[in-house]
Amino acid sequence: MTKNNEALDQSKPNQSHIDLKKFYKGVSLPYETLDIHNIPDGAKQDHFIEIHCGGFGSEISPHPTQKYQFYALTDRGPNTTYDVNGDKGKIFLDPSYMPKIRLFELQLDGSIKKLKEILLKDPTGRPITGLPNRHFGATKEVAYDQNGVVLAISTDEYGLDSEGLVALKDGTFWVSDEYGPHLVHFNSEGVEIDRINAYKQDERCKSGYFLPNAFANRKQNRGMEGLTITPDQKKLVGIMQSTMSNPDSSVTTSDLVRIVVVNLDDGSTEQYLYRQELKSNSNTAIVALSETCFLVAERDDDFYKDNPNAFKRIYKIYLDAATNLEKVQLSDHF
Repeated sequence: MTKNNEALDQSKPNQSHIDLKKFYKGVSLPYETLDIHNIPDGAKQDHFIEIHCGGFGSEISPHPTQKYQFYALTDRGPNTTYDVNGDKGKIFLDPSYMPKIRLFELQLDGSIKKLKEILLKDPTGRPITGLPNRHFGATKEVAYDQNGVVLAISTDEYGLDSEGLVALKDGTFWVSDEYGPHLVHFNSEGVEIDRINAYKQDERCKSGYFLPNAFANRKQNRGMEGLTITPDQKKLVGIMQSTMSNPDSSVTTSDLVRIVVVNLDDGSTEQYLYRQELKSNSNTAIVALSETCFLVAERDDDFYKDNPNAFKRIYKIYLDAATNLEKVQLSDHF
């Protein structure tokens, strides 16, 4: 018998003997090849790019009860900038691509096994896409197909540019995105339960919980990258990727990034400022170590193969030593 009086599942490997050193240098996740063709490979003449459905690189979240299992989240699907018309255009190679969560498990032989796939869906159970929002959280990006033609259906009010992921002990998930930014609550099967954003008129926010108004002024494609939850499962904590366009775009090269805390019991919020080491860096992840202590990932856009001085760091921060902006009283000078 196990310590929690559940019968030991003999069909699973004895994971207490997994040698984690096998994973230190990295292991590829299982993938399928997407049915996308005729994309020229600029690096190899007369070759075409093979696009894998294995890009679960937006975020990972440990399984809350199974030690060697973890969930991983996709982005909004394969896309590229197509701003030839000055309309912030994006080519979506697969407009029907559905953002998804997969459950993976470390294996004794040093591989990773896919256990389950969860498609993200709207409240009616319809699988969503990664296409831009139409109203609340709209980035005004124009969506094109791979031939540069505007898509007939170019928006999705439930579409997500999914980035942050939290797996809760009750089996549900919270996902943050860069469109709204939205914090979307999904049940164990990926169906939307609720959402939190800065738009008071959005009837999809069933709980009536909202982000502070300033978060509606996020910089395009620089929304809420990192998301975590405190160990007591009571507070969501998110970090924006970069400085917001607040009050306007003239300040977006600043080194100040906002962290928001949402109390899931009553909807109250806290705000804090994180100062980046370099202006216009990106904060891509946040992990709670305690109720007030967190790890934060900060990076630039360079690759080590191109720039040996590329900036990739993880910092430990403490919110109990920071100023909660929600409690700061503005004076007549502001």
